[in-house]
Amino acid sequence: MSHFSHTIRVTVTPDRGTFLPTSFSELLQRAIVLPGLDPSWEHTLIDIAVAEDGGSAELTMSSSPPEVPGMVGGLRLTHGSPTAAIRVYDGAGVLLSEGRYPAPLREGQEIAVGDVHYRVVSTAWPGRDPATGACLGAVDWQHVVVGDPLPATSGEPAAGDPEGRSA
Repeated sequence: MSHFSHTIRVTVTPDRGTFLPTSFSELLQRAIVLPGLDPSWEHTLIDIAVAEDGGSAELTMSSSPPEVPGMVGGLRLTHGSPTAAIRVYDGAGVLLSEGRYPAPLREGQEIAVGDVHYRVVSTAWPGRDPATGACLGAVDWQHVVVGDPLPATSGEPAAGDPEGRSA
């Protein structure tokens, strides 16, 4: 947190009385509010100097801006690693697989559903508000459309879940 020192000079035109040498002493090391100071900041009175004639007093305070919370404090993992909820459809709209995947899929990515490999041709988040991107339901499903099955390869696993589950 940043600290800045402000010196405020209060000049009084008394119609009766003056400041005493002990004026304001009960406010030392306390938060104070004065006209002209940003009320969102914390201002702590750290010194007082009353003029010999009592006609003015100089107040010195340390001022701190409001604390800005970091986003990390608002983010947390609740149960292990985050996963993406994904539904995989073929080009005709038939649901091929539904489940959790370590991360959202992207267009062009090769995935395996069971022993069959596919290439992702499009992705969508139908449960999200188009204006805000916020999830409107209980689960933030990613819908993925895949192309035709890919020809069999050398038997190497496709990019996918390291635990060997299909999407």
